[in-house]
Amino acid sequence: MSQDVKDKMKLFERFKESYGRVYPDDESEKRGFHNFVNNLAEVSRLNKAHHTKILAYELNRYADLDPEAIKDQFGLDIKPYDNMEHGNKEAVQRERKHKFLEDMKLYDLNEMDDLYRIWIAKYGKANFTEKLDNIIHYYRFAKSVAEANKKKFAGQDVSLGIDADQVQEPNQYFYG
Repeated sequence: MSQDVKDKMKLFERFKESYGRVYPDDESEKRGFHNFVNNLAEVSRLNKAHHTKILAYELNRYADLDPEAIKDQFGLDIKPYDNMEHGNKEAVQRERKHKFLEDMKLYDLNEMDDLYRIWIAKYGKANFTEKLDNIIHYYRFAKSVAEANKKKFAGQDVSLGIDADQVQEPNQYFYG
């Protein structure tokens, strides 16, 4: 094993200790390490490209996650690093105690069809017979699920109510 890999493993161990990160199995830990190494490389690239000699970027508590996978699964744009050069705003954000994603009870966008069926049954919603009506309500529901995840990530206590398939403002989900 090369010294570089050993150093990254030590950094990963320090990361896990700092954030109290525990994985349910070896496969999850390997995936976390892989993501950590990729995000470490991105932070290194950003710092090298930075116009000053200071380290402007550092890893945060989401460093063991794949940002693209999180965006696909939960509709969240999470950065595994913080930009430290802007002072107080980022420092406050870094100090804010986020839960781990697993503890936030986010809706999995990959399970949208099941979520929609359960939601229809729960609220006794009409099973739309017109294909276009069904598609419209489904997309409105999907948008509500993604918005609920964003609010949960921000610390708000939200759930999907009876109006999750309703338009909040005209054509909101179809333009732009």
